[in-house]
Amino acid sequence: MSKAKTANWFQKSFLYLNSWVKSSDKFGVPVSLNFRGEESFKTTIGGIFSLISVVLLVMYTVSEMRLVITKGKTSINSNIVSRNLLESKETYQIAKNDFVLGMGANTNELMDPTYFNFQYKNKIIEKDLIGGPEIRNEDVKYSIVLCDDKFDKFIDKEAARRLNMHLTLCPNSSDWRIGGSETGYQFSSFIGSIRRCSSSVPGFCKSDINNKINSQRFFVASSNYYFDVDNYDSPVNVTFEDEFNYALIQGMTVEKTLRVRINKAYDYTSIWYPSEPKEYTYYSIESVKDDLQAENGSGDLARINIILDKNYKIVERKVYTFYDMLGQVGGVMGIIYSLGSVCVSFFSGKIYIMTLLSYFYKVERSSDIHKVTPSQKISVKRLNSFQEDLSKIAIKEEEKFEDSKCNIRSRTHEDSSSNKVSQLKEKLTSLQYYKYSCCDLFYSIFCCSKFRRKKSKETPLYKRYKDYSCGRKKIAQELDLISIIDTMRTVHILSNIIFDKHKKVLAQHQPINLCFNAKANSKLDYPKTEEKINQEKFSKTQLDTLQDLEQELLSDPITLTLFTNIIQAPELDGAVNNPKNKPLQTPISSDFQFQKAP
Repeated sequence: MSKAKTANWFQKSFLYLNSWVKSSDKFGVPVSLNFRGEESFKTTIGGIFSLISVVLLVMYTVSEMRLVITKGKTSINSNIVSRNLLESKETYQIAKNDFVLGMGANTNELMDPTYFNFQYKNKIIEKDLIGGPEIRNEDVKYSIVLCDDKFDKFIDKEAARRLNMHLTLCPNSSDWRIGGSETGYQFSSFIGSIRRCSSSVPGFCKSDINNKINSQRFFVASSNYYFDVDNYDSPVNVTFEDEFNYALIQGMTVEKTLRVRINKAYDYTSIWYPSEPKEYTYYSIESVKDDLQAENGSGDLARINIILDKNYKIVERKVYTFYDMLGQVGGVMGIIYSLGSVCVSFFSGKIYIMTLLSYFYKVERSSDIHKVTPSQKISVKRLNSFQEDLSKIAIKEEEKFEDSKCNIRSRTHEDSSSNKVSQLKEKLTSLQYYKYSCCDLFYSIFCCSKFRRKKSKETPLYKRYKDYSCGRKKIAQELDLISIIDTMRTVHILSNIIFDKHKKVLAQHQPINLCFNAKANSKLDYPKTEEKINQEKFSKTQLDTLQDLEQELLSDPITLTLFTNIIQAPELDGAVNNPKNKPLQTPISSDFQFQKAP
C-alpha cells in the first residue's frame, strides 16, 4: 500500500471517529456507542459482588414482605397524659353496667348481704377566685345490686369458686365520672366496706363475721380491660382480676384503693398504606394503694375505695405496611449500590469507566456491529447532511494529497501508520459479543476451583475456563476505544492551543497550507508558489518558532494527519482560515472530562 493510500485511509478512519464523537457536540444530543461486554463477566470480584448483592437484596425483600403479611413488625407506643381538672372541660366516665365488683371470704355458707355496705361519693370542687376553691361532698347510699346472667362475660367462674366469692355486685358504673365544668370539676368514687356485724346499728351486733369465716382473710375481684396487641380483630378484651386478697386484723380497718384509669387506643391495621385508625375507649385498674387505720368504732373490717384517675393512657399500634417496606428496601438498595460502585471501581477501573459512560451516552446492544446507530432524538435529515459534509471533506483531502508533491508528506512512515490503521480498523469492524448469565458465572467459579485442584491443562473444564479468559481479554481490547476517543479530543484541544499561541506565525508563514492550496488556486502554479516560499525572509525568532512547530507537527505521521484534518476542516475555526485572526475557541475545556449531553 502506498503512502498516499495509507494516509487517506487513516484520514477516513479519523473522520469517521471524529463524526462519531463530535455529533454529540454539534447537535447537543447523545450518540449511540456500541460498547460490548457490559453484561459480561466484568471481573471475578465485581461479578461475584454484584450477584451476591442482588441475592441478598431479594432475600431481604422477601423477609420484609413476610413481616408485612404476618404483621411481625408491629410497633406499640404508649404515653400517659395528665390533665388539669380545673382547666379541662371534658368528662370521662365508665360505660353503664360495665364494671363488676366481687367480694367474698372463705366461709362454709353464703354470707348475709348485710355484712356489706356500699355507697357512692361525689366530690365537687368549685372555683372561687377570692376565698379559694370550695369543696362539696355528696354521699349516696347504694342498694346491693347483684349481677345476673348477662354479666357472665365479666366473671371468671373458676376464680369465684376458688375464692368462695359469695357476692358479685354490678353497680351503676355510668355514675362514675371525672372531668371539668364551667365552675370547677367533679370527682366521683365508689366505696364498699365489709362490716364486723350484720347490723349497722352502733353497739348492736346481730352476728359477728368472725364466727362465719374459716380464715381471717377476705377477697376482692373486679373486671378489668386490657389491650391485646396480638389480636387484630377485637383488641380490647376483659379479664377478671382476682389477685386482691387481704388479711383481717383485729381492731384495725384495712383500706384499699383501686385507681381506675380511662384509656384511649388508636389502632392502625391497614397493611397497604397509612389510613385512619380505629379508636377504642376502655378502663383499666392501674394501681392499688394499701392503708391500715384504727377501727374508730365504725365497725368496718375492710374498706375498698374505687376512684377514677385524672391521668389517662394513650396506646397506639401501627402495623408494618408495604409502604414502609418499600422505603426500607429502597434505602438498603441505595447502600448496596453505593458500596458496589466503590468495589467495582477499585477492582475494575476500565469497566467502571465504561459503566459511567453509559449514563452520558446511549449504549446500544445491536446485533449489527458494523453500524453506529444515532440516537432517535437526532434529526435524520440533519444527520445525513452532516455525514455528507464529512464525506466531501474526506474526498477533498484525498485529491489534495494525490496531487501535492510537498516534501513534508515524504516524512510519513508507512509501516507505523499501516500498523495503527489496521489495529483501528480491526477494533471498529471485528467486535464480538461475550455474554454471560448467572449460571455461567457459577460454572466459571466451579471450573476455577476444579482446575486448581487437578492442576491439569487438558481437562474440558480448563478449556471452558480459557474461553472466559479470552472473553475478558476481548473486553479489555474493546475498552481501548474509550482511550482512542479521549486521545482524539485531547489532540484537538492541544492543536487549538498551539495555533492560538502562534496565530501570527501561522497566518503569515504556513508552508503546509500553501502546499495544500497550491494546486487548488488556478491563478498560481506550483513552481511560483514554491519560489515564493523560498524567497520569504524570516527573522531568527520566527525561524526557531517554525522549526519547533514543524518538529511537533512532523514527529509522528498520525499527529500530522490529525493536524491536517483540523486545519482543513471547514467546521473548525483554524488559524489559517480565520480571516480576522481571532483566537481559536476550544469546544471543550483543556482539563478534559466527559460532559453529559442535554
